[in-house]
Amino acid sequence: MPDLALYRPLLSEPHFRAQALAGFLAQLSQAGAMLALILLIQQTRGSFALAGAATAAHVIGAAIARPIQGRLIDSRGPRHVLFVIAVVHTASLLALVPIARSELPGLAVCVLALVAGLGLPPVSQTQRLVWADLVEDDRTTAFSVVTLIQEGSILTGPLIVGVLAGTASPSAALIVVAAISGAGLIWLGTTVPASPRASVEERQGSPLLVRAVRLVLLLELLFGIALGAIEIALPALAGSRGHPSAAGFLIALTSVGGIAGAVVYGGQRWRAAPRIRLAILLALNAAAFALLIPIDGLVLAGAVLVALGTVLNPTLTTMILLIDLASPRFAAESFGWSSTSSAIGSGAGAAATGVLAQHHGAGPAFAVAAGACAIALLSALGSRALPTTGQPASPT
Repeated sequence: MPDLALYRPLLSEPHFRAQALAGFLAQLSQAGAMLALILLIQQTRGSFALAGAATAAHVIGAAIARPIQGRLIDSRGPRHVLFVIAVVHTASLLALVPIARSELPGLAVCVLALVAGLGLPPVSQTQRLVWADLVEDDRTTAFSVVTLIQEGSILTGPLIVGVLAGTASPSAALIVVAAISGAGLIWLGTTVPASPRASVEERQGSPLLVRAVRLVLLLELLFGIALGAIEIALPALAGSRGHPSAAGFLIALTSVGGIAGAVVYGGQRWRAAPRIRLAILLALNAAAFALLIPIDGLVLAGAVLVALGTVLNPTLTTMILLIDLASPRFAAESFGWSSTSSAIGSGAGAAATGVLAQHHGAGPAFAVAAGACAIALLSALGSRALPTTGQPASPT
């Protein structure tokens, strides 16, 4: 059972509840906005190809922007950066409605989707930065809460879009999600510090020069491949059983497990170092994905997915802990590179397993996920670069 006392330092912080709720609202567009755009493009233009291209442009924009956003937050403080990003993100999402409904070339839609991705709210980066000093040396609890809030937003955003698209229109869904996200980000900006945490001298250099950071980014890329694979494998499994709509239910079960895992993981007083925990978690992930390879029943798959979900979020949280330990001077930028690495891995995993699932079903896609986790485990065990303290790591 989680030790709820570990959450007390966060809950007693005057701004925590506002920052948590504002961050939840700001991240509703993370999954909801692109779903609304896909539905809008399908309704107005009937093009799955354009919907896919726009989604890819959005992901690319986010992958490019995350480190840049982090660098700005490190150098200028989070408040003013969040205000600017809120305007860019909200305006570009709102502009997508008339552009998608117009007769302009699809390139215009993709460009705006790219801009929206460039302005995807860096909520998790900001919350980790602000909440890190509210807890003891082990920041597992604070970072688990960040993951929990993000997971809740990713679950809720598509639900809101689904209801609004069904009762009103995809245009209305995109407008509402964009407005809520922008308002939430501005609200978050009013509750966070205006000044940077570190001095100019302390911010000289780059986190990419630190060997430990590069290793963790590699591990995140490999784990991202597994996450991308599961996005393809679950629809393939559901479709093979004649119930394609069950894919959403399977994804929801994974998220339920993820939420439970984040709560329990964040509520423990861990004696093992993060690097040891990461090795154990990667082994559990590899085993869970391997168990899914031969399964063709949806009920059994759902049970395994709940168990898998309980270790997915703790794995991501532990990688963030290691990034934080490896590069304390460039926290927000390092978190940004973390998001970029995961996004690249997820995109690569989805692309590769999509071909496999098309011809061979869900089993090979789960095998790719298990293999990626196993390679990440071997990489972590075979290197001494993973940090054990929060002191600046070697740049070699």
